[in-house]
Amino acid sequence: MAMKAGRFVKTEQATLNWLLQARTANIPLTSTIIQIKAEEFSRRLGENGFTASNGWLDRFKKRHQIKLKSIKGEANSVNPETVETFRAGIATTLPQRYAPEDIFNCDETGLFWGVTANKTLTFKNDPCKVTKQSNVRVTILPCANMTGTEKKQLFVIGRYKNPRAFKNRRHMLRCTYRWNDKSWMRSDLFTQ
Repeated sequence: MAMKAGRFVKTEQATLNWLLQARTANIPLTSTIIQIKAEEFSRRLGENGFTASNGWLDRFKKRHQIKLKSIKGEANSVNPETVETFRAGIATTLPQRYAPEDIFNCDETGLFWGVTANKTLTFKNDPCKVTKQSNVRVTILPCANMTGTEKKQLFVIGRYKNPRAFKNRRHMLRCTYRWNDKSWMRSDLFTQ
């Protein structure tokens, strides 16, 4: 069953166009921001009687298949010009100077193993309270060559010198384990 079009067509179309532009620019949006913008558009377009109520917003989201999602990743935190400079420079000359099995890539990542979900489904009138997020983590550095034929042993950085979980098992680890107070990669650890 198709949803009935909104009564304030110009306001809704202007809001939708603005939303598409904002998402193209990766600007995070909340319901409140969309409602404020919609009311602003209705005033500018002279569509009197429009109210960006929660009901209107719910119908607007259903009509245009807008969903609440978690923001993930850091892909847009890198300057595109830097990427293009890299691709045009060293990225094109490396395969000419070295065999693919001699080109390695590594990237550190944090594993927050004590973190709980940042969204929940709950009953309508249930006050959804947030507890402080755990920052218990380890840093992991995987490294492999371009062909995937040589994978270096994982390098793991934890917070404790001798974690209880390692008791009488340290010799069984299949990774290189180091530690510091924050479980962060440092230049001396990376050099190791």
